[in-house]
Amino acid sequence: AAALPSALAAYKDNDLYALERFLRKYEAIKPESKVMGYCRGEPVYARESIATLHTRQQWYMLGFDVLEEAMPVKNVKSYSKKEEIDTVDLFGEWQTKPFQSPAAANGKVPRNQFGNVDLFVPSMLPRGTVHLRQDGIARVARELGVDHAMEKPPVTCGPAAPRSYSSAATMSSSPPSPSASS
Repeated sequence: AAALPSALAAYKDNDLYALERFLRKYEAIKPESKVMGYCRGEPVYARESIATLHTRQQWYMLGFDVLEEAMPVKNVKSYSKKEEIDTVDLFGEWQTKPFQSPAAANGKVPRNQFGNVDLFVPSMLPRGTVHLRQDGIARVARELGVDHAMEKPPVTCGPAAPRSYSSAATMSSSPPSPSASS
């Protein structure tokens, strides 16, 4: 193990160690992190002890739900000009659980309040449904009488997926029977 730096400035953007005073706006020290030592009376933590924080909406888009009893780790000023609120609550990964998608019931695809299916990551696909990504699939599903819903956002899965809003994607609670396709 490398020796701890003795100067406070050496901890800024250090690859191995961190001081709480140099954390960024959306960072926090994970609970139960071990103190590696002290520098001028301030606890020094391993860089791996630093967690990136997100809002409830950001965790949802990553496929996680924030636990109901979770208290925000930080409350920071919001940059959004659209929102009327000045501050946002931030939560750590230890305050989340994987998103449990609703199951399809009676051949019906569960939808959000806008009639779509939120599908930000593959794990958000409602149980008992399939995800079909072909142009014109909504028309085919409608003709076959199969319940379907548009995904929201369209044709994207994961933060690295390109944002394309031109092609339709649908969800089907039951694939068409083989006799219907012949």
